[in-house]
Amino acid sequence: MGSGPPLHELVFVDLDLANGRALLTEHDSAATTEAGDRLFSVDLTTGNRSVVSDATRGAGPAIGWLLNVALDAARGRALLVDYPHRTLLAVDLVTGDRTVISGAGVGTGPSWVPRDLALDPRAGVAWVVEYNQAGVDRKALYAVDLESGDRVIASQ
Repeated sequence: MGSGPPLHELVFVDLDLANGRALLTEHDSAATTEAGDRLFSVDLTTGNRSVVSDATRGAGPAIGWLLNVALDAARGRALLVDYPHRTLLAVDLVTGDRTVISGAGVGTGPSWVPRDLALDPRAGVAWVVEYNQAGVDRKALYAVDLESGDRVIASQ
């Protein structure tokens, strides 16, 4: 159902009900497209698909392996976990431009391997989890300040 670029290996979804769409992350492990991992928008009524951000749409840091997505409606963006780059990314939902919110060189706090997230827009905090991956023997919940990118371990 719907038209647009084909979907391959979907990973996570969040709903943008105010705009009648779902935001999906896609991991292209088989390198089926030149665009690599992508953030899609899917119209909930028609099923029509469009790429919000990938290697060919939007400026900013390269996308690695996208995991979870959380809508930050107040700021017109989606927050994404980029696993191999160990970053929390923001993607502008109009332009597809990407910026690092937190990660190496952005914000203060311990090095991390983020895997999943939930957003508290009123507090301006993303809650991010990591667990024993890529040589990091730690399971932790982080609070990430969305303005500064500073991250602190809230529970370990």
